[in-house]
Amino acid sequence: MARPTLYTSELAAAICDIVATGATMERACARKGIGYRTVKEWKRKGRDGEEPFADFLEMLEIAEAEALSQLETSAHSKGLDDGYLAVKILERRAPETWQPRQIVRLEKDAEKNMTDEELQAIAATHGFVKKGED
Repeated sequence: MARPTLYTSELAAAICDIVATGATMERACARKGIGYRTVKEWKRKGRDGEEPFADFLEMLEIAEAEALSQLETSAHSKGLDDGYLAVKILERRAPETWQPRQIVRLEKDAEKNMTDEELQAIAATHGFVKKGED
């Protein structure tokens, strides 16, 4: 016989409220006295479309977006000095947008007579893109 779920709509809302303030999921779980693995299971069930977990997953995604929005506002409004912590958190939580990008200048090796296409192919295998194409 399966163990009864700890899920309640009140607990789910409380976790989402904590996440919306910028806390990590682990911190939100600890504050509410529930295991992180339990909430990860709720999220899995939500992705599978199982109710009420699908509703929880949607609320959680909104809470996470709200937290990122607050961090972005802080990073933009306070500038680099005071917004440093916000930027560092954003780099980790939304790397697709906030991760620092490196600009690398690639030059042809005259002895190997590489074509521009060959050089770009090598750069692409290392995740670099030509400036203006990103």
